[in-house]
Amino acid sequence: DKPGRTKTPQATAADDVRKAPQRDPDDLKRIFGVGPVLERFLNEQGVFCFDQIAKWTKADIKKFERQLPNFAGRITREQWVRSAIEEHYKKYKTWLGEGSPTITMPETR
Repeated sequence: DKPGRTKTPQATAADDVRKAPQRDPDDLKRIFGVGPVLERFLNEQGVFCFDQIAKWTKADIKKFERQLPNFAGRITREQWVRSAIEEHYKKYKTWLGEGSPTITMPETR
């Protein structure tokens, strides 16, 4: 390091989750099973966008399900990750799932 310069701290994954979204938040209520209360809970946890949920791992799902004691297994049962992938595709036309999109988009004229 050069004198007079400070090191820039490295961001961690936990820091990433708490950052404000780079764009307007998505309407997470469009995800099957997520209503206003759960959307507010997700926002409080730093989750604002479909792609955040679409990229959840099994560990992420376990973490959030532990925080929802009255909804045991709900995230998996209601397939939030799958629904978030589909909602992201509908809004942004980018498929985040494996393979090709399995939903069809209506043609707009």
